[in-house]
Amino acid sequence: MAAATVTQMFATEGYLNKTGSVIRPLKVNVKPAPDPKLASVVGSTSGSDGPISPAMALKRFGRVLTDYEKKEILDYPQVYFVGPTAAKIRAPPKTTEDAAAKAANYGYDNSKARYKTVKHDHIAYRFEVVGNLGNGSFGDVVKAFDHKRKRHVALKIIRNEKRFHDQGAVEVKLLEHLRLKDKNNKHNVIHMHEHFVFRSHLCISFEMMANDLYSELKKGGFKGLGIERVRESASDLVQCLRNLRRSRIVHCD
Repeated sequence: MAAATVTQMFATEGYLNKTGSVIRPLKVNVKPAPDPKLASVVGSTSGSDGPISPAMALKRFGRVLTDYEKKEILDYPQVYFVGPTAAKIRAPPKTTEDAAAKAANYGYDNSKARYKTVKHDHIAYRFEVVGNLGNGSFGDVVKAFDHKRKRHVALKIIRNEKRFHDQGAVEVKLLEHLRLKDKNNKHNVIHMHEHFVFRSHLCISFEMMANDLYSELKKGGFKGLGIERVRESASDLVQCLRNLRRSRIVHCD
C-alpha cells in the first residue's frame, strides 16, 4: 500500500482519547496563485501529467535517489514527484543494523522526533516541500505543492512519538467529523484533505489558507483592522464556535 492511513498504523494502540486543534484562521479573500515553476517540475519528474510506476521512477531517477528511497519507493504504486534537485538526507538502507541510525528514524528525525524537511524534496513521492509555515508542540507545518492535484496545501507533520501519534489520530477523527458536518464549507472550520503516514510520521494535508492574524496586522504596519473587518471576522468566529458546540467539541487553545 502506498501510504498507510493513521487508522491502519495505530489501530492496535488504543488511541482516540484526546482532542485536536481545528480552528481556521481569520478569513482573508486571497487565493494562492499556481506557481508555474512548480508546474514545470511535474513535467520533468513524471514526464506527463500523470504518475509513473516505481520501476520507471527508479530507471529515470535512480541516480538522484538515496539507497533508502530505492527500497522505499517500491511501496508506492504511483510516483508523482521524487525531489530530483533536493539536497536529500543520505539515509542508510532500512536493512542497516546501526542502532543509532534506527533510533533517529534513519536520520530523518531530529532529537525532538520532528521530521527534518528538506526544501524541494518529496513527501510520500507526491508532495513537494516549498517552505516552512510554522511549528507547534505536536509537529510542524510546511507549504507543499501536491503534484497529483496540482495545488498548494498546508501539510502538517506530526512528531514521531506515540503520545503525538495518539493525539494526531484524535485530530484526524475530529477533522473528519467536522468535514462531514460542513459539506457546503460555510462554518469557517479548516478542511482536511487527507491523511497518511510517511516515514513513521502522521501527515495531514489541509486547504491552503491566506495570512494569519499576526501576519495580516504586520502587513498593515500594525495599524489595526477596520471596524467592518473586525465585525466580519467576529461573525465568522462565532459561526465556527456554534458549529463546534453542536458537535460537543471544545477547542483547547
